[in-house]
Amino acid sequence: MKKSVLFVAFATIVLAFASCNKDKSDWKKFYGYTANEIGGTYSYSNASDAFKSLTESEFCHLCPDANITITPTDDNTIRFVMNSEELDYYKLYMGKAPLNSHDFMIDIKGNTQTLSSLSFIVYNLSARVYKNPEGKIRLEGNSAANRYNIKQNIIYDSEHVPVDTIYDTILYSTTRYYFDVIKD
Repeated sequence: MKKSVLFVAFATIVLAFASCNKDKSDWKKFYGYTANEIGGTYSYSNASDAFKSLTESEFCHLCPDANITITPTDDNTIRFVMNSEELDYYKLYMGKAPLNSHDFMIDIKGNTQTLSSLSFIVYNLSARVYKNPEGKIRLEGNSAANRYNIKQNIIYDSEHVPVDTIYDTILYSTTRYYFDVIKD
């Protein structure tokens, strides 16, 4: 009898825990997606685990108002637009997605903005693609603005006359704009 009571209590706890995490367990990584499958418009997921491990700061912005539009072009290339009106943040990315047939990520690098002769920003997009049993698609990721400074190192000869200049590119800061969206 005592074993039966313990088993029922244990089973109840396991079932309760499993039902509490149902939202997260329903979303599985979507391996091998195509550009056409992810094409469309996206808005906030309202998922219970959205932005769970993130804290807003100067370099970490949460964008629950993010609207994302993905337009397939050709050869699995996409046009990815992220817009957050609240943060006045708008970025356009063009690139291949997926990068290979076993991928579940959208990863587009590039989009350089020159600030000065000694400073520039490189924007990168990284998102995980999920799908649930109902066939809905969810994207969870960020758009990152990586600011680089260029440092000039002047080489002098023994008489202190400049003979060469070496340039170092140094990552100065990274600001990320996070989104968690579901295809409409």
